[in-house]
Amino acid sequence: MKKGIIVLLISVLVAGFAFAGTLTGSAAIKFDVDLDAKTFGFVNATEWKYSFTFEFDTTKVEVADHSTELWAEIAAQGTAYLKANKVTAASDALHGKYEVKITKANIHVGEWTFGILNAGTAVNYAASYYKDDNGDPINDSVYGPSKVVPGFTVSYKGWNGGFGLKGSWGDEKFNINVFAHGETKEFKFGANEEFAVQAGGYVHYYTGPTLIGGYPKNAGGAVKFAYKAEKLSADAAADLQIYREESVNYFIYEAAANASYTINDNGSVGANLYATEGDLVSSSYEAKQLKLDAKVWAKYNFDFDGVKLATEGYVDARDILIEDREVEITAKETLTILDGKLALEFGESYFIFAKTLTLKAKATYTADKFVAWGGVDAFTLRFGLIGAGDPAVTALQLSCGIKSTKIIENAEIGLTYKGLDLAKNGDTITKKGVIEAYAKIAF
Repeated sequence: MKKGIIVLLISVLVAGFAFAGTLTGSAAIKFDVDLDAKTFGFVNATEWKYSFTFEFDTTKVEVADHSTELWAEIAAQGTAYLKANKVTAASDALHGKYEVKITKANIHVGEWTFGILNAGTAVNYAASYYKDDNGDPINDSVYGPSKVVPGFTVSYKGWNGGFGLKGSWGDEKFNINVFAHGETKEFKFGANEEFAVQAGGYVHYYTGPTLIGGYPKNAGGAVKFAYKAEKLSADAAADLQIYREESVNYFIYEAAANASYTINDNGSVGANLYATEGDLVSSSYEAKQLKLDAKVWAKYNFDFDGVKLATEGYVDARDILIEDREVEITAKETLTILDGKLALEFGESYFIFAKTLTLKAKATYTADKFVAWGGVDAFTLRFGLIGAGDPAVTALQLSCGIKSTKIIENAEIGLTYKGLDLAKNGDTITKKGVIEAYAKIAF
């Protein structure tokens, strides 16, 4: 019996690995020379990650057939599986789980649709033009609440909304929690429907110990405008949220605008604007200074008989109305020659209030058997230093390297020199950097 269970378990694991698994990793050997720590020697490194989902069963159910204008639909999915996620050691556990989720549940009355899973999410439109690594805005200070009370959603010819309600009473105390939101359809107008406008709003009202009287805990609204033509596109949006604490109303607001104009197939120009409260991390509701960011940019590509030059630049003013404001002027150029084998990249940035100028340059050569690169990662000049009449070099960072995946089959080998900073810290070089030779076998 035990033998049979073991065989079954091994079969499950093999099936999961063969058909639904992802196993990635690498083994590498490196030789480092650290000129700052004054150390050298070999380093062996291995990394691996294994994840798989072995499904015992997946069941999908959907009911949507109808012959009248009053009908209902529902869809659900259930899955049972074994799962090992981000396993990095042999002792990590293997888990058995199951999931069941209702993907939709709607009642249709003619052209009306009522969703009965939750009360939905209120809309917001404005956000910062700065994005994080995931492509999400780094600032989005006004956002509509989501599914805060059980309820339903409703839609009709592009109009959307939701309503949720809970309450209680007893001991001469009555409590209520209600959430309602709505969004208009997108109204388009103009000769070619190039203009569009849409708006939404919500209210979340409840009674509780933090409220004085029967006032909304918060309410909000959002509106957006858009214009799109053959070469010009622009949009503007504004969000507003109202809080009430101890009989005093407080406001959170933000606005955003973006525009771009296509000059031709090779170039375009544009601008971004974002405004909101300055002190977004403060927990108080005191009046805050306006945070205002503005950016103007341009891009253009040139082609001179096979020699390609891509250029872009922008002027970015951040926190314009706040004391620690900054204005950055940046330009970038990429020159590609020798049938695309040699790429020369240049970058220039100047921070006006910090009085710093940073220059960058990099050359990359791609051959049949190897890729080689080298350049200046940062050459930074600081102007206006106290007691210094001339600009001071605060950074001179260099790096270079060569790598190949064509010399040894299934392996990458390379030699790099990184972290060198020739700017002086007193009488000594800031950093001497690290020389590294490596061979890496990945799977």
